[in-house]
Amino acid sequence: MIGSRSGPSASAASWGCVRCTQTTSPAWWWTPKKNLFHCYGCRRSGDVIRFVELYHEVDFPQAVALLREWCGVAPVLHEADRFYRMQLHRHGEAVAYLHRRGIRSPELIEHMRIGYAPGGCLRGWLTQLGYPLPALRRAGLVTAAGYDTYRHRIVFPLEGNLYGRSVSDSAPPHRFLPGAKGGLYSWAQA
Repeated sequence: MIGSRSGPSASAASWGCVRCTQTTSPAWWWTPKKNLFHCYGCRRSGDVIRFVELYHEVDFPQAVALLREWCGVAPVLHEADRFYRMQLHRHGEAVAYLHRRGIRSPELIEHMRIGYAPGGCLRGWLTQLGYPLPALRRAGLVTAAGYDTYRHRIVFPLEGNLYGRSVSDSAPPHRFLPGAKGGLYSWAQA
């Protein structure tokens, strides 16, 4: 991701910086495997989101939107959101969880587009719609092993991303997509 913005070279050092120095020698490095960078000129560093913020001079939500557009994950996330909303009233534990949290109004649930991820059936539904497994993995909807990333989670769409809140005390409470355990959007970066 960073390499595609730094020029034709895919080496460890690249020319220039994120619009903060005017140098003619390599002033920054990036790690392609981790998509991390560091500029020796301005002493800025970070992940791919921070790079996009600095390079394009945009804020965090705009950087996430740009990355989502470049990776092509927006359409599949929209379909996943639609699937999760269809599942909500089919699973009593999800509705009971919302009631315990004080969310009882059907109008509010519809307005907020709240859904539920039961786990185990999203992959099949999306592949029937024609989405290939690599696209589901890239969006963070499916694990490397091919299982649904979200299981037993209330799902909220947030600016083209998905936030999942576990209904179980045994699972990590928060998870953002895309990038279920990091990647484009994660709890640590929010």
